[in-house]
Amino acid sequence: MIANRISYELDLHGPSMVIKTGCSASLVGLHEACTALRMGHCSAAIVAGTSLITNPATTAAMTREGIVSPNGSCKTFDADADGFARGEAIDALYIKRLDDAMRDENPVMGVIRNTGTNSDGKGSNLLQPNGIAHELLMRDVYQNAGLSPNDTAFVEVERSHRGNCCRQCFWRERHLNRISQTKSLEHEIIPPNIKFDTPNPKIPLHEKGLMIPTRAIAWPTDCVHRVSINSFGIGGANAHVIIDAPPKIEKEINGTSTNRNLIDGALTGGTPKKPEQQLSLLLLSANTEHSLERLVSAMLKLTQRGV
Repeated sequence: MIANRISYELDLHGPSMVIKTGCSASLVGLHEACTALRMGHCSAAIVAGTSLITNPATTAAMTREGIVSPNGSCKTFDADADGFARGEAIDALYIKRLDDAMRDENPVMGVIRNTGTNSDGKGSNLLQPNGIAHELLMRDVYQNAGLSPNDTAFVEVERSHRGNCCRQCFWRERHLNRISQTKSLEHEIIPPNIKFDTPNPKIPLHEKGLMIPTRAIAWPTDCVHRVSINSFGIGGANAHVIIDAPPKIEKEINGTSTNRNLIDGALTGGTPKKPEQQLSLLLLSANTEHSLERLVSAMLKLTQRGV
């Protein structure tokens, strides 16, 4: 009902649905929204994802099964990975056809080149991801978009809690990944993977030419500003999305051609925004409400000092 209530409150008349495919739900929802836009079923779409811990029952069950990390910490791809840490989030994306967004002069944070979904089918068991199905989906999404995977420098993958290879955080909503990856595209920086020291010996990183970044690195000059995000649900519903950096367009301002980058509507030439008009998102994280309040207070003091 939650999607229907949002449609009611905002007086939206397009498709309205709740999708529950486990970890891949928000990415599957994004695929459905993109399909509705292509089919002309709506002119814009809100795709939201939630992850709330409303009672201890689920955490207790996962702890009994050895899914949750004993020390409450994710060590993705690391040899010491021993489970995942649950988290909470509510976030949303507003998407439109690119031509419509540029016509309406909307801020464009990224361009969705293609999306896709498939299913594991009859795999080895319910809790085991199907690597072949994942590969087929990713190849299909790239092929259908006329793109080459070789041009992509950054891939965000699902950290599975299933099996013994690398049980990791699967509760983090895929929306957060898309939001963070658009910021990576904006700043042309590939962010580091935290708590990664010793590679899991079961992952053939060297043989496959893969690297886990342990520090922020500049975007490779020989690669397109493009990211891939992969996700899969516990029941076998897989999803993949390809996102490009936003386009730059030429716009006439007072008779002068100005190169405009649609990220947050800022102009890179001609008439740039004043510094006080530029807004940035500051993400804060803390273990307790008290420590969060202290962190907020410290940040406010820094901003008041003009740092």
